[in-house]
Amino acid sequence: MKKLVFLALLLFSIGVKAQTVDDTTRLYIRVEVDPIFPGGYDMLNKFVKNNLSSDVKNNLNSGNISGMVILNFVVERDGSLTNIKVIKGLTKEADDEVIRIMSKSPKWKPGIKNNRPVRVFYTIPIRLPM
Repeated sequence: MKKLVFLALLLFSIGVKAQTVDDTTRLYIRVEVDPIFPGGYDMLNKFVKNNLSSDVKNNLNSGNISGMVILNFVVERDGSLTNIKVIKGLTKEADDEVIRIMSKSPKWKPGIKNNRPVRVFYTIPIRLPM
């Protein structure tokens, strides 16, 4: 009888392990530690400002463009950004420029859940002019 119970528990534990979820593909909205640009949001603003094209800078300086571009994207487990999309934009030129810049972003510190880096769906505003 003890052998039968032991065998049943062994088979059950193997079955449970086989059904665990693979965190490499799961996408989180809330995590214990949010992803962040290296150096924080001040450095993100500096990165965006330093990478604006001269055409967009000229339009910003002349007052033709101002406001906020709101983006969402996925911060991957390795800190890279994927699926960058504008959810609220200003102009096609400004929206495309912010997407171009964020596509060049250095790797972020990834989000952390259960002491492991995970994929995080993230939304962020970028104010123009900077």
